[in-house]
Amino acid sequence: MLKTFLDRLSVSLQQQVIIVNIYVLMYDLVPMDEELYRQNILELYRHPRNKSEMVDADLIGKGINASCGDRIVFYIKLDGDKISDASFIGDGCAISMASASMLTDKIKGLATNELRSIAPGDIYNMLGVKINPWRTNCALLGYEAMNKAVKANAK
Repeated sequence: MLKTFLDRLSVSLQQQVIIVNIYVLMYDLVPMDEELYRQNILELYRHPRNKSEMVDADLIGKGINASCGDRIVFYIKLDGDKISDASFIGDGCAISMASASMLTDKIKGLATNELRSIAPGDIYNMLGVKINPWRTNCALLGYEAMNKAVKANAK
């Protein structure tokens, strides 16, 4: 319906973007690509990748979100200076579980010194949806646990 309406208007692309944003705000709609990311988050919550305890892990870090009770233990297996495997266990909301799952996939094959280049913005980009300020601790819980694992090894 909106696409048909926009096709009939003779306005610039910039004006079309403004109209779509107003429409989204008025009708509380989620843009299509963000909806796909939300579906991905829910899928990873239901069926997370790499969610298992790693008994032979070289690095282990724990993260707890005190505000909601989410917990993650992050495991990293090394082959020399490279990360050969990563996994996590824990309980929490869809955002914390999905971001930990995505992070385990992202770091496999990286050198341990490359982990320092991963920033909170990378986690938000992986999730693909706007994270409200009160959910940032959830989104970054796996990241926090990973960093604790790496720092514990550096000592």
